[in-house]
Amino acid sequence: FYVAASGNEGGSYVSGELTDIDGNGWIELNGDEGIWIATSGWGDELWADVTFRWSEPIGAAEVDLDLTVTDESEGYLCGVSEDPQSGNHPPIEWVSCEANDDWMLVWISVWENASVEGLRGWLYSGPGVDDSQATYSETLTLPADAEGAFSVGAYYPSSGELAWYSSQGPTNDGRMKPEVVAAAGISTVTYGPMSAEGTSFAAPHVAGLAALILEQKPRYSPEDIRSYLIENAQDLGVDGPDNEFGHGAVLAGGEPKGCGCSSASPRGGWWLSVVSLVALLRRRRNGDLTVTTALHGVCR
Repeated sequence: FYVAASGNEGGSYVSGELTDIDGNGWIELNGDEGIWIATSGWGDELWADVTFRWSEPIGAAEVDLDLTVTDESEGYLCGVSEDPQSGNHPPIEWVSCEANDDWMLVWISVWENASVEGLRGWLYSGPGVDDSQATYSETLTLPADAEGAFSVGAYYPSSGELAWYSSQGPTNDGRMKPEVVAAAGISTVTYGPMSAEGTSFAAPHVAGLAALILEQKPRYSPEDIRSYLIENAQDLGVDGPDNEFGHGAVLAGGEPKGCGCSSASPRGGWWLSVVSLVALLRRRRNGDLTVTTALHGVCR
């Protein structure tokens, strides 16, 4: 049973359709021609880092797009990425440059006014993008989008609100993610009273609960654990499953009922009697510890 943190990329992406409405060669992403990104560092050492990719096949991009980073007045050229795309290159541009302000502008341009019709783009900056331009959907990190992963977002139990940074689905092929959310803003032995944020702190709640479920139901398959967690989740946000909270906040629910062995068989009582007899015989030879272990393994 694989538990994955959904990621902390909320507020770091702008994604959407690529257009060139005025035909000037400067591309709009999700309707905006310039994208504001936050810089990292402090004092006189500020850096802008931004990555842009678009929806052409990896290693086979034919539309040549470039990336430029400037300050607000456009008088300071921070950096440019002009990698070629001519049919056998990846659809990716990346700029890392020394900035002169806390916020910088990112511009996307197309070479020789090629058409961007039908293309989608994803612009990412780790320090964040302007909240008015940010796109929170489709921000999952790998491998949280894997089909076999039970992905976990972060929320605040005190308010029931999603953590602002918690990555959201859907996946590129339209599957809902995450499956559930778990507590963020927590205290741990390592961090002490400090509040520890991130989906990496939320996901272990689910992994630990899965271990407790297996302790009670050792024959549960990964799909059984998945079903149990989903069925006991507390729905949050809009009614029903969604790409923000998944099926809701993970809860332990009641202790899984029933014996780990099959008690439906009419011969179940006979089987337990034989095992008990064997255990009693072993007790005389090997002591109480053997008896305890033998009976514990039969049925809890």
